[in-house]
Amino acid sequence: MTVKQQRLSNQITKMLANIIQFEIKDPDLGLVTITAVDVTHDLSFAKVYIMVSGSEKQKQHSLDCLNKARGFVRSALAKELKTYKTPELRFYYDESLESANRIDELIKQTHDE
Repeated sequence: MTVKQQRLSNQITKMLANIIQFEIKDPDLGLVTITAVDVTHDLSFAKVYIMVSGSEKQKQHSLDCLNKARGFVRSALAKELKTYKTPELRFYYDESLESANRIDELIKQTHDE
């Protein structure tokens, strides 16, 4: 990832956190945490990885809400972002923490045996 991509990714992460927390009016959205933003080389797409606390149903509902509101989120982002082109957003659930927890449990089990 280039320096420009990394800088834009960091800006988008901070701005999206504020937009999701203060501007989206869905009470069922839940507690959403942005874990990473990956911007493509041409800066036209951004994959936004999120984590949601709650059940699987809550996680899926929050992801669906964000994907439905991505046009609104992108326009709110464009107002704050000082770039020529605002990347198109795609939201994904970040499963890396759950995978790390599973690996940690397996290591503990083998260590206890």
